[in-house]
Amino acid sequence: WVEVQHFLINILKKFYIGPGQIQVGVVQYGEDVVHEFHLNDYRNVKDVVEAASHIEQRGGTETRTAFGIEFARSEAFQKGGRKGAKKVMIVITDGESHDSPDLEKVIQQSEKDNVTRYAVAVLGYYNRRGINPETFLNE
Repeated sequence: WVEVQHFLINILKKFYIGPGQIQVGVVQYGEDVVHEFHLNDYRNVKDVVEAASHIEQRGGTETRTAFGIEFARSEAFQKGGRKGAKKVMIVITDGESHDSPDLEKVIQQSEKDNVTRYAVAVLGYYNRRGINPETFLNE
């Protein structure tokens, strides 16, 4: 979790966060999805990084990536986002989703809403156990 958090913070430090510029919101997903903070909660890099440094990993037995993407698309972008602003979603995940049959539909909805998506695969679990990550990476 610490590695994921450091990765997130390093990305956030590169953003130009402020009024009329980039807004950042974070949702965390697993079995459930939770707003860690909304798009309009923080107005500068320092405050966003501080908030991100206090996010605690929420455990669970499932990785519901489609559910997380749909939640971000349908709710997170609606809470505090500027009308007409470019929507970018960065999905950071550490394993294959348990709701993969739903991915195609939520990706189509994201494309319809002009959400640019990036996926970051955290391979620590796979590497430590010598598991081939090909299926995960294809997803």
